[in-house]
Amino acid sequence: ATVVYSAVDDFNVGTNPNGVWSYREGVNSATLLSRVSSGPSVESWSGSNPTIYGFFPYVARNVSGGTLPVNWTVDLLQMHPSESLIPSVVRWTAPLSGTWKVQGSFVSLSSGLTDINIYKNTSSIVSGSLSGTGSPAVTINQDIDLSAGDFLEFAVGAQGNWGGDGVGFKATIT
Repeated sequence: ATVVYSAVDDFNVGTNPNGVWSYREGVNSATLLSRVSSGPSVESWSGSNPTIYGFFPYVARNVSGGTLPVNWTVDLLQMHPSESLIPSVVRWTAPLSGTWKVQGSFVSLSSGLTDINIYKNTSSIVSGSLSGTGSPAVTINQDIDLSAGDFLEFAVGAQGNWGGDGVGFKATIT
């Protein structure tokens, strides 16, 4: 049977890194998101940048069983950069060498302007932006050759202003 790695289904607030997945502050960064929040509707990892709204950047999962405000559905993680413009990053590390099918998308959940990037190790392979609710999704549907230990980073950054930069993200890797 084919193993399916799902950014949404595999999300876990028990440990970071969580198997092949990790949640980070910044691109190509060793700094892991370290603050855990777990409630009846949302579970999240967040970073070290305090604001009046909580700690940023963050990666969160809707565990409510329904749709939360800003049209956040259970099939999406929510990612948000920090006030100091540090991107929110979900990293997947290849457990084996081979060709991996990567499918996913980023959709705007807020009114802010965001940068979207996907990196293979340190090289950008997808670059785009979202200009608020209703803007076209940034997607990936590629076969990517990776050696064991190589990584893909899915990053959400701010375009100069971090307010309203919530982005929905999902990806599967097989």
